[in-house]
Amino acid sequence: MRKIKNILIIDDDPFSNFMTKNLILNMKASDQVFIAENGTDGLSLLKDGFAHVACPELVFLDLNMPVMDGIGFLEKYEGDTQLKGKNKIVMLTSSVNAKDIQKVMNFNIAGFISKPLTAAKFEKLMEDINGLPFIV
Repeated sequence: MRKIKNILIIDDDPFSNFMTKNLILNMKASDQVFIAENGTDGLSLLKDGFAHVACPELVFLDLNMPVMDGIGFLEKYEGDTQLKGKNKIVMLTSSVNAKDIQKVMNFNIAGFISKPLTAAKFEKLMEDINGLPFIV
């Protein structure tokens, strides 16, 4: 499996973040995993927070968060020419609502994964990351 230099998780759930980060690090799939607790903090990190390390190749984004949710993040991200297209964005959320899936598929995302992230789901993501958006 290809190693990803840096990953950013944007999610307000500390337990989910802990489990996702540990899974990624235990799989030796990335050198560093960063965490932002909402879309606003995630955008700030992507714009200004990675001066001394490479910007994350992969962003795991939750849908339902306070301050700025996943849809708000995607709207701002895709409207920002400085950011748009620099990262692969994968929704990692507990929502399996068909309307939510349809909403996010209108954006340029790499995929939609239902929580929790597992080794099998992560391996599937790595196989399909450059293809069409997928749902796991």
